[in-house]
Amino acid sequence: MSNQRIRVGIVGLNSVRGWAHDAHLPALRALSDDYEVTAVCTSRIESARESASAFDIAHAFADPVAMAEHPEVDLVVVTVKVPEHDRLVRAGLNACKHVWCEWPLAMDSTQAAALVALAEAQGVRHIIGLQSRASPTLRYARDLVKDGYIGQLRSSSLIASGMAWGAYTDQANAYNLDERNRVTMETVPFGHFADALGYCLAPMAQFNALQSRLYERTTVIESGESIAKSAGDQLLVQGLLTDGAAFSIHYRGGFSKGTNLHWEINGTEGDLLITAPLGHLQLAPLQLQGASADAQALSALQVPDAYVNAAVPTGMGWNVGHLYAELASAFKDPAATMPAWVADFGDAVRLHSLVEDVERAAWNGCAVRRDA
Repeated sequence: MSNQRIRVGIVGLNSVRGWAHDAHLPALRALSDDYEVTAVCTSRIESARESASAFDIAHAFADPVAMAEHPEVDLVVVTVKVPEHDRLVRAGLNACKHVWCEWPLAMDSTQAAALVALAEAQGVRHIIGLQSRASPTLRYARDLVKDGYIGQLRSSSLIASGMAWGAYTDQANAYNLDERNRVTMETVPFGHFADALGYCLAPMAQFNALQSRLYERTTVIESGESIAKSAGDQLLVQGLLTDGAAFSIHYRGGFSKGTNLHWEINGTEGDLLITAPLGHLQLAPLQLQGASADAQALSALQVPDAYVNAAVPTGMGWNVGHLYAELASAFKDPAATMPAWVADFGDAVRLHSLVEDVERAAWNGCAVRRDA
C-alpha cells in the first residue's frame, strides 16, 4: 500500500454541513496525493447517495459494517454523535481497518478501554480526533516553552466560551443540551483543552472543580422553541500541574461579546498569550503573542514555516489536515513509526478518565489527586 493512496470511508458525511463536511473532506481533498475518499455512510441510504453524488464519491452505504468491509476502504473515519461511536468504531475494527474516531471516543472510560483492547488485538492504527496537538500554533508554543522562552513555567490561565450550552442553540446542536448524550462542556471543549494543556505544558496532578447549570432552558434559533437543558453551562477547574505550576480553567456556556478564548501562560522569564474568536481550541484560528527576557509588552509571534504544511487549507480543516498529513506514512506502512505526539485510543482512555475525575470533583465537592 506504500505507493498507493489511502482509501477513506467516512461515517457521517452530510452533503451540506457538519464536521465531516467542514473539516475532514476539505483536508482529505487537499492531500489527494495520499488520500482518496471512496465511501460514505449515513443512517439513511438516500442521504448517503446524496453526499456521494455531491462529492463524486464512488460508494454509498447505510450499513457501516458493509462500508467497513468493502475492499476499497482502508481507513474508517467516524464523525457522528457520541452514543453511536462504540458501534461504528467496532465495525471498522472488526473489519481490520484503520479507524479515526472523533473525540469523545466513547460514552465513558470503560467503553473506551474495551475499544483499545479490540484495536490492539486487530493490529490496526487507531486515532482519536484530539487535533489540537496538530495545530502549528500550539506545536510552536510548546517548543517555545520547552526551549526556555518563558523560563520556568509558573501558571496557566484559561477563560473561554463553550459556544453551545448558553441561552441559544441551533437545531443541529440541540442534542448537546441533554447531558446523557455526553456532548457537554466537560467532555468537548474542556476535554480538548485539557489534552492540549498536557501536551503543551504538563498534565494535571491535583485539582478541584465546580460545575453549575445557570441556564435551565435554551432557545432554538430556527424555531424559537424553548428546550429544557440538563447539561451544565459553567465549569471551573483549578489546581497544580505535575511540574508544580498552577492552572485555572473557566468555561462558560454560549458566546461572550468580550473574550471567547484567552489562554495565558506565565513563566519566570516571559509570557505567552493565545487568543481566538471561538472558545474551542481544537478548531479556532489561534493568535499567538509573547514577551521574553527584557521585553516590556507582548508582541505577535509568527509561526515558522517549518510547522506549517502548505497543502493544508485554512478553515475548520486546518488542524485536521495537519494531522492527516503527519499520519499518511503510518497508514500506508505497518512498519512506520507513528508520530509520538499523535493521540490514539489509549490517550482517549486517559482523557476520559480525567474528565470523569473532574466531574466527580464537581459533583462531590472534593479535591482530586492523579498519578503523575
